[in-house]
Amino acid sequence: MESKVKRMFADIPKRINPAPRPVYTIEDNKEPIVAIITDPEAQYNRLNIDYRHNPVPDRFKASEQGYYYSTVEKLTEKMLNERFGEISQEANSPFAQFVAGKGELVKSKDAFSLYCVPNTGKETEAFDRMIAEGERARRFGFSQSELDRAKADMLSAFEKAYNEREKNTNNSFVEEYKRNFLDFEPVPGIEWEYMAIQRMLPAITIDDVNTVLRRNFFAKENITVEIMGTESLNSLFTENTVIQKLNNAQNLQLNPYIDKVVEKPLVKKTPKAGKIKKIERNEALDYTQWTLSNGMKVVLKPTQHKKDEVLLYAFCNGGISLEGDVNKIPSAQFSADIVESNGIGDFDASALRKALAGKMVSISPSISSYEHSLSGSSSVKDAETLLQLFHLYFTAVRADDNGYNSLINQYKTILENKSTDPNKAFNDSVNVTVNGHNKRTVPFDTRQLAKVNQKDALDFFKRCFSNPADFTVVLTGNIDEIAMRNSILTYLGGLKQQKEKTTWTDRGIRTPKGVVRTQFNKKTQTKKAINFIYYTGGMKPSLCNRLNLQAASNVLGIRYLESMREKEGGTYGVSCSSSISDKPTDKAALQMVFETAPEAEEKLLPLIQQEIDTLLAFGPKATDLQKVKEILIKNHKERVKENSHWQAVIASYLKRGEDDETDYIKTVESITAESLTATLRELMKQGNKIEVIMMPEE
Repeated sequence: MESKVKRMFADIPKRINPAPRPVYTIEDNKEPIVAIITDPEAQYNRLNIDYRHNPVPDRFKASEQGYYYSTVEKLTEKMLNERFGEISQEANSPFAQFVAGKGELVKSKDAFSLYCVPNTGKETEAFDRMIAEGERARRFGFSQSELDRAKADMLSAFEKAYNEREKNTNNSFVEEYKRNFLDFEPVPGIEWEYMAIQRMLPAITIDDVNTVLRRNFFAKENITVEIMGTESLNSLFTENTVIQKLNNAQNLQLNPYIDKVVEKPLVKKTPKAGKIKKIERNEALDYTQWTLSNGMKVVLKPTQHKKDEVLLYAFCNGGISLEGDVNKIPSAQFSADIVESNGIGDFDASALRKALAGKMVSISPSISSYEHSLSGSSSVKDAETLLQLFHLYFTAVRADDNGYNSLINQYKTILENKSTDPNKAFNDSVNVTVNGHNKRTVPFDTRQLAKVNQKDALDFFKRCFSNPADFTVVLTGNIDEIAMRNSILTYLGGLKQQKEKTTWTDRGIRTPKGVVRTQFNKKTQTKKAINFIYYTGGMKPSLCNRLNLQAASNVLGIRYLESMREKEGGTYGVSCSSSISDKPTDKAALQMVFETAPEAEEKLLPLIQQEIDTLLAFGPKATDLQKVKEILIKNHKERVKENSHWQAVIASYLKRGEDDETDYIKTVESITAESLTATLRELMKQGNKIEVIMMPEE
């Protein structure tokens, strides 16, 4: 590799008198500098306070003392964000988001930043609270319990990185080397770092972090405030009032932060374990399937792709289609988010995060149109905790007004500010058109949010996640079947089977047939036309059809790049994609999206169809087809090294009964100009085309 680098770059002459890299300085300021910046198309308001500091010298960064110092800073930053995240979860919190971070502002200055997105109507309250919470942290520091959790989380993260050191991606090395070259970040290697962290963490005291917090995070001078967002901010903030609030921070009446911890086990009572009724093997995809006594199917796919990763994916047919009452659909759509925001069992969301300190584990529910699922991951040692959390989503969903109201307020802020975003208007128009204006697929806005009801949402969630016999659970990664057997039988097999089985319902949502064209004007700051073109038709969702259609989409992408960008110069590019689905009916789709200047619209839009017609008439260029096939094979060879790929392959097989893996490369290699055009022609001859066009308002 060294000789190759020399050979490739040796003929580049050395620059004579190279220009020095400029390092720009920022002058010190005693009084805070305040900038209030508004934009009529701003999607949300943002409040930011920067406390500037001189950066540590590069040589200090590269020393062991510097590594210790940066570790203390990372712990400090983590504890602040844990605390601020908890505040954002309060029922009447003024924050939709509240975070802190320390890093480089410019080469000559670092900055510690407090940043928040305020809930609508609470901008001044959010700014006051942001100052107060910063002052509370500076004045009283952290508690020992906060530091203990931060240490446990950091140690677990390093342990996982160490365990997977032989499976690092090239990109992770590249990014680390870039930071070393540009920022002088040391690269001692994970072996050294893991040993150093094990040695350093016990030595870091609460006094260490509190000293660093006061000295290297907050400052009395060199403060900058940026208030950015909608034009309403001009009536809420002035430079003088902001400065006055900052200067008054030290006079605020504040109490120390109280770290509330729930000292209980995740699962109150260990359930009675189930049994394995049936064991099956799939040799082609190399997995074992257990059918448990409660009807649940558990698939185990051991791999060595990562030494310290276990993935979980549990799925069941149903989803939003289970809800027959149109007025309750918003609650159904929102139910998974509500459950996550409320926490689980005896733990609200903040208490749950604290209870999981030091564990590398996460799990989230999801409810789509025709399926509901749970997706999670963990380290090997925390796999039992992953299964416990899975168990709780079936047995211990909780109502929590604080979590619920916090979530609703956050979404209200997002949706209210989205109303000024022309891109949302475009996406909403695409959504209603593609779904044939079905009343079940109304875009989610503030009116839909007002229909959300916590009880309805929780009832719907419990209906989805009640019967274990409906679910198939795929476990992938560094799995020891013998070691995990007891946990699987206890927390999955211990779920009680219900009589009623769940399946999806066809609610009549269809993409319209024929040619449909929707065009509207929207006021935008940037004069541009946005185009969405969508071809659909019935097609069996086989691997052969999917890959031929994907190849056609990729070839068209190459042609659009040549004709619409390079030749006409009318767009930065055309996003071209394809899909094949089987619910509610077999459907193939080919989709193109591009932006252009309004005056170029009339010339560019017809090129979408012209390139398709040319491809059907003359086939793809041999070089284009070969390039597309090589990319498909290359990407696949990379994907097979990931547990997530095997999880998706197995889930797809169990859902559709088709093996997308065994013959993948063979199928790609079998793609010809004739098979590609035949698949594309089958779609095009059905004559279904949707165009949604948004033009700027004059």
